This record gives sequence, C-alpha cells and structure tokens, in this order.
Amino acid sequence: MKDTVAALGGLEPSRAARKAIRSKPAAVAEPVAPSAVVPPLVVRRRDCSATILLVEDDAAIRELMRKILLNACYQVLTAESEAQALEIWDRFNHQIDLLLTDVMIPHRTTGLELAKKLRATKPDLKVIYTSGFGREICDCDPALTASSFLQKPFTPDELMIVVAATLETKPEFIGTLS
Repeated sequence: MKDTVAALGGLEPSRAARKAIRSKPAAVAEPVAPSAVVPPLVVRRRDCSATILLVEDDAAIRELMRKILLNACYQVLTAESEAQALEIWDRFNHQIDLLLTDVMIPHRTTGLELAKKLRATKPDLKVIYTSGFGREICDCDPALTASSFLQKPFTPDELMIVVAATLETKPEFIGTLS
C-alpha cells in the first residue's frame, strides 16, 4: 500500500476506499463472440500420401512448420542439421517426396548442397528452399533459381500453397487452423 501511496503522489486512500478495493472482484473483460474471431485459412491436400523432409535449424520455426504440415495431412520428418537429414534420408529416402530446407544450414553446409546430395540418389526429388534473406541469395546457382522459394517470414497459407504447387497438387481451402 505504501508503494501505491508513493505512486499517487503522497495521497493515501481512506480506510473505506481500501476496504472497497479489497472486497470488489477484479474487472473482467467482456468475452468475444466466437464469430468475431476469424482464424486463418489453411490449405489441405486431398491426398495425404506425400512425405516431407523438413530441415530447419531454428527449433521454434521447425516445430511450427511441422505442425502446419501435419495439420494439412502431410507426413513430416524433421532434421535440424545436414547430418540428421542424411541419417533420415538413409532410412526413409524411398518415402520422401519433398525436401523443404533452409538455404543456410549450420556446420558449413547449405540447403543447396544437401539437395544435391539427396538428388544424387533420387533425381526426381522436389525441393523448396526457405530463407530470411530474399530470393537474390539463390541467384548464384541455377538449381536454386529453378526450385520453389519461400522468404521468411511466411504465413501458413503461403507455406501450404507453395508445398501443394511444388508437389503438383491442387490446393483446396477446406477450413481453418485449429
């Protein structure tokens, strides 16, 4: 109470005012009607057979992307480094349809180098590169400019549209992200 008094410039509330403050419940915000909240649209594929290898070193971004892709009915395998991605590839390469990778991967490698290694055993592997830098980061290599690219930050809808287009599937807006 003394801190409150100091904040009020030395004015001390009366005994009745202090009692009223302690006895009244805190104000509660009016609830928002569910119809007033509009969640973002989510694109979901009709065919849920595609498997995506997601390579992203930032754990929070990787987990968010994984959840978005799972919600859209994709199978998702995740890796935070090239070493993990190669280990997953050795076990599941026959199932992986798409590599979704950050351009900049830690430990002296890039998403481009990873894609080249994976395409050596599966030339038809589809690739989407992501980066916090603009697409100009990809201008130095024709393989990068020929692949799909998502600049961070991107929305769940943008992610799903690019994934569906890369997998050559027709995106279908079916609902909202829950």
